[in-house]
Amino acid sequence: MISTLVAGKLTPLLGTGPAWFVTGILFAAIFLAIAAGFAAVAVYAERKIASFIQCRLGPMEVGPHRYEDLPFERLLPAGLGRLVNLLLRVLGFFLSLLLFPFTRRIGMPPGWYGLGTLVGDGVKLLGKEDIIPREADSELFRLAPYIVFTATLAVFAVIPFGEGLVAARFDAGLLYLLAVSSLGVIGIVVGGYASNNKWSLYGAMRSVAQVVSYEVPMGLALLSVCVSVGSFDLVAVARAQRGWIWNWHILSNPFLLLAGVVFLFAALAETNRTPFDIPEAESELVSGYNTEYSGMRFALFFLAEYANMLVAGLVASLFFLGAYSTGLPYLDSLRLLQPFVLLAKAVLVVLLMIVLRWTLPRYRVDRLMTLCWKGLLPLALIALFGVSLVAAQETLLSASRAWKAAWFLITLAFLSSFLLQTRKGLGPMPARTGVPPRNNSPQAAAPTAVVATPAAGERKPR
Repeated sequence: MISTLVAGKLTPLLGTGPAWFVTGILFAAIFLAIAAGFAAVAVYAERKIASFIQCRLGPMEVGPHRYEDLPFERLLPAGLGRLVNLLLRVLGFFLSLLLFPFTRRIGMPPGWYGLGTLVGDGVKLLGKEDIIPREADSELFRLAPYIVFTATLAVFAVIPFGEGLVAARFDAGLLYLLAVSSLGVIGIVVGGYASNNKWSLYGAMRSVAQVVSYEVPMGLALLSVCVSVGSFDLVAVARAQRGWIWNWHILSNPFLLLAGVVFLFAALAETNRTPFDIPEAESELVSGYNTEYSGMRFALFFLAEYANMLVAGLVASLFFLGAYSTGLPYLDSLRLLQPFVLLAKAVLVVLLMIVLRWTLPRYRVDRLMTLCWKGLLPLALIALFGVSLVAAQETLLSASRAWKAAWFLITLAFLSSFLLQTRKGLGPMPARTGVPPRNNSPQAAAPTAVVATPAAGERKPR
């Protein structure tokens, strides 16, 4: 474990307690740098993907237009400034080669496709005024963003990025992962309540209902993998997928494939991403639980959302997509390659989440809960039950043929009944009694003109 190694090197210099404290600060700084860098790149990628889906260009102008206008030669010594400009030219050339299949041009255009937004967004948030509403609970208002962001960073501690590249390893890794990841909703509730704003409070209440509900199928989906592996240790989960690509959990067992699909939808709900972004629905709640936040406190909420997306991608890759294994045993021996393999898989999952955001409409609140309790939960139970049967195959193989046939028929009957009940639960909602049917036709919506008919012998008005 890498944290033990670092603390052991620092103990002769600082002592046991201070050495572990410095080690914790060091790893927190590393995870913070990873989360902040990923958030900046993910925001830019989301803008570009959204613009591509909507047939527009997206950010194009925020970036260097002419290398001569860059301030490096004025701010740095002459030789160093020229070297930085030369490195930027080389970087632009290689970026243009990377983007050539999409842009059909060599060399970066003026503005560098808006890459300056990676820096501009951070500068903008740092320069904004930090406002606390007069009627808000100022102490809880200040505390809420730190609770959310700390809970997100704490999850990174148990994720193995390679053989031996894990900050903290223990047997109950899955339990720690589920427990710490659910602490973020406490910060959301505190922020919504402390803002003294009804839209913020509505968003916080929605977030509690959504996160608590979708944690159940997500936990069952991850538990299916642990039943297959036989351990809650995340390092053991990763090692169980070494070798060829068909050893990955999503390809080795159809029930684990079903668990992976359930986890993907549950992760979208846990990270408040469309189509499950009802806690911060802009068209309904202004901005939801973070309506009253600005400046760096809003930036912490924003950063925590994208860091949660990265965590969801890492967990999906770790449990279902082979972890840091490439699927080729010859490449798995290169340990320096393992962190980049895991991050590449996580980025692909995040890109899928971004595409889904700009493709699917937002769910209604009741439909969202129906999908969780009547759709994903039964599917997660089926996956867990199926994986349990597969894990018990050694015992079943030693039984007689009569017991095998009886067990097979019992399992088939149970799954058929379960699927039938699930299908009934997802059917159309029953009509409400005592409520007249609504006519949505244009003729019914148009007001009916009332024409006065003159009585007999009465003169018709002009």
